[in-house]
Amino acid sequence: MWKASQEGCGVPGIKFTRPQPRIAGGRPSETGNWPWMVSLSPKPMKGQHICGGTLIASNWILTSAHCLFAIPFLYGENKWLMRLGKLMQSGPLKEETEQDFNVSLIVVHPLYDFRVLMPTEALGKPSDHDLALVKLSGDVTVTPWVRPICLPSPQFKPQPGKLCVITGWGLINDPSEFTYVT
Repeated sequence: MWKASQEGCGVPGIKFTRPQPRIAGGRPSETGNWPWMVSLSPKPMKGQHICGGTLIASNWILTSAHCLFAIPFLYGENKWLMRLGKLMQSGPLKEETEQDFNVSLIVVHPLYDFRVLMPTEALGKPSDHDLALVKLSGDVTVTPWVRPICLPSPQFKPQPGKLCVITGWGLINDPSEFTYVT
């Protein structure tokens, strides 16, 4: 795993000028702003983006377990393509900055409740332990557009009220635009 002391990990390509008070909305990004972002794309759905993940090591991605198991015909490592270095979901199939990988292993948190596929769905309670690790079929090539995020030390305790950043693909304004990493 990459640690905060390792050079090159966790360096975003933009500076923050003003915080957003919520997740919805966001703002457009540029290629390389969030080089640890991963697009999870099911092969049976012709590579359509379905969820996001975070590159935490040269060949490991952290994502939500429900992303990998919410649709029954997507069970299994051979059903997924992991896309790194991607900005636009509505643009060309493969961007020149992109690195694509097959999946060799999926490890789901042992306490994840598969009956609760989405938070507060089905059983009416939050989906605790909604975590999965995805092992790539090879190591990424670290570039300005693809690099792991830094992981905090096990002793790190987030402080209430501290600014944090959430990234992902989603809507900015127009519901027909599902494009940028924000």
